[in-house]
Amino acid sequence: MVCARGFRTILLCCLLAAAGNAVSLEIPEDRLPGSAAEHRAAELIARQLAADGIEFEQLDYQAVRSFDQSIPFSYSSIIYVPPAQTSGSYVTLAVPLDQPAAGAYPDLTTGIQMTLDWILTQPERNYAVVFLGGEFSPELQWGSRALAASGRVSGTSPVIYIAIFNAAAVPELVSGSHGRITPRALLEQVSAAFDEYGVEPEFPGLRTASYRLNRNTSLNLVGGLMSQEIPTIGIEFGTPRPARAGEPNIPVAIGTRGYYRDPGSPAAPADSLPANVTAALELAAAQPLAVSVWEELYGIIPWFGGESFIIPETTYLLSILAILTLGFLLAAQKRKVFRRYLHAVTRHFWILLMVFALLFAALIMATWVISIVVEVRGFPGLWEHYLLGFIAAKGAAAFLLSLLLIRLFNHIPHIPHGRFFSAAAVVSSFASLVVLSGITLAYAYSLLVSFVLTIGFSVGRKARTKGFFLLLAPLSLLLPLAGAVQAQDQLLIQAALFNTINGNLLLALLFLPFFLMGIRMHIMLHQRERYRPTILLRFSLLIASFGTASILIILFRVWPFSQENPQKIDIDISVEYPFQPTDADLPAVVQVLSDAPVTSPLIYAFGTRLSPNGVQLLDLPYSRLPEISAEVASRQILQRQELILRLDGDRVRPRLSYRLHSDTPLFFHHSDVPVRLENGRTVGRFEHIPGIDFPIELVQVAGGVQQPFFRIEADFPLPPQHLYTPDPGIYLQGRITYRGETRLRNE
Repeated sequence: MVCARGFRTILLCCLLAAAGNAVSLEIPEDRLPGSAAEHRAAELIARQLAADGIEFEQLDYQAVRSFDQSIPFSYSSIIYVPPAQTSGSYVTLAVPLDQPAAGAYPDLTTGIQMTLDWILTQPERNYAVVFLGGEFSPELQWGSRALAASGRVSGTSPVIYIAIFNAAAVPELVSGSHGRITPRALLEQVSAAFDEYGVEPEFPGLRTASYRLNRNTSLNLVGGLMSQEIPTIGIEFGTPRPARAGEPNIPVAIGTRGYYRDPGSPAAPADSLPANVTAALELAAAQPLAVSVWEELYGIIPWFGGESFIIPETTYLLSILAILTLGFLLAAQKRKVFRRYLHAVTRHFWILLMVFALLFAALIMATWVISIVVEVRGFPGLWEHYLLGFIAAKGAAAFLLSLLLIRLFNHIPHIPHGRFFSAAAVVSSFASLVVLSGITLAYAYSLLVSFVLTIGFSVGRKARTKGFFLLLAPLSLLLPLAGAVQAQDQLLIQAALFNTINGNLLLALLFLPFFLMGIRMHIMLHQRERYRPTILLRFSLLIASFGTASILIILFRVWPFSQENPQKIDIDISVEYPFQPTDADLPAVVQVLSDAPVTSPLIYAFGTRLSPNGVQLLDLPYSRLPEISAEVASRQILQRQELILRLDGDRVRPRLSYRLHSDTPLFFHHSDVPVRLENGRTVGRFEHIPGIDFPIELVQVAGGVQQPFFRIEADFPLPPQHLYTPDPGIYLQGRITYRGETRLRNE
């Protein structure tokens, strides 16, 4: 069992050294990926390790050449400190050396300092430590990829990745990324170490299922290693959830990985941080990791009171087989009853299909109802802010419509006996169990409970017994529902709410057993003299109508934004630029990329009111647009060509990327920035260079270059003081993107 009762402070990194032995280094705060500051930080760490006689290596990024035709020439090296004592496989502690934006997360620097202090005070450690540079480069984590390519870690050498964005924040275990999840043995070992010290981190829960299904779109730092099949678990402090559509975000976005920092949250001092990660490393290092094909086949099942359970799929499958075996044994002893049930199902199978069709139709109409709410409100992202409200609205509407459609049974001749509906409920419950288990174990475990309760309903003879099982069976779905909401599995919830065909087919299959059980109960009670089916149906219709109407009225009136919680509107200006110094005071039309409810599409102009749909829009005055210029020069060096790209412009740090195009395949011998070869090696895509200062000169040495030209993109932030809206409930932020070409000018 994994304890997850609360969200207390936990384990920062094995990283607590005695205050008297701590070493203070002037680690630069401006450690952008591949920058001089990142190189400087690596040099300081290497110098300190050498001074203390600690063995270390600086791994070469050239190993990454084997991946994706990528060539990361000048990125800083990895500093790898091997274990002092080891026998066989060992654990590696990974810490990011760079940061996503200049001065963005000072606690990342604190984490580096504490890690170094810990190394210097742990001479007998049995696990390795690695400082990874280039981790916050977009799309590619150069450090993680190079570590995987170096052979220092493997499928049996687990990695514990620790990133401290805010030391005062709640820590979280990160158990997967984009189709891969942490091996069960590693997760259990680390969790056991936490329990041993009374630590209660935020546990991934059903987010693990989202990672495994490759549906969780949030970026995290374990993805680079897990994509190379390295068993990894992450411990992140202060990583926010991905922004929802239209969600306010007052702090300015920093870097390229979507991290934000709350300026009001204080950083915890280094000497007050707990040291429980050491226990996790010691335990994981002491128990060899035996990864098998089943290691990523498990589910994390949330339970009441904040508890969670890790259930291997082997255990889950054996449970299903055990229940089926008991069912067949019961059928063997009650052969006559089993034959009657089987005959009823096969003879009236069309009734089962009709009930399924009615339930499916009710769910489709309920989808239309909540879609109308979103359409009328003019805010597609409203449901993300009121998940439970929209789930309740669809459930209530579907229940109301089902009660109306079920009256069609009064006009169908030869309705089968009650035993048919009991048998059909068991069959449909098993079918939903098989289908959802094929999708994911994490969301299917509750259907195993429902299947058992459905069998109990079918076996029970008295109305009270059947009523007891009928009430319990649907409740078993509440836990996965709460887990999906807690895991913020937006794609799954959106499919369940708004996917007219596939989503409603799955929902109809899930709720069909309970619907059939309700019909069986209705038939059973109908035989009693005191039972008044018409009165009960009318009362149910009244309650369902009142509940549906109340929820819809609330959804039509609520609004998630206010002056204290304003709506963020991102403005993206795209300009095809000649890359020549020019006067940029002319107005520019911009497209707002937002779910804002004002109008759609939202078109704004600097100093101009545009009203495409008859709606008065906002004034966005801007003093002037940034300037940028670019030129290319070339020198011949033996059989190679040195291409020099010179950029100059406003002293505002842009986000810069560019492509080198050639008529013939390119062969790079040197590049100041990483490059990825595309389009049959005729295009070199140079990765984004964050926080670069103008002027800059970038040099590439390549062979086979014919008729080269550069395609350049430079993003400048729009300063908040240049944007204005009279509406206090709206917060504006944006950027201007220059795109253009510059061709070779020979020197």
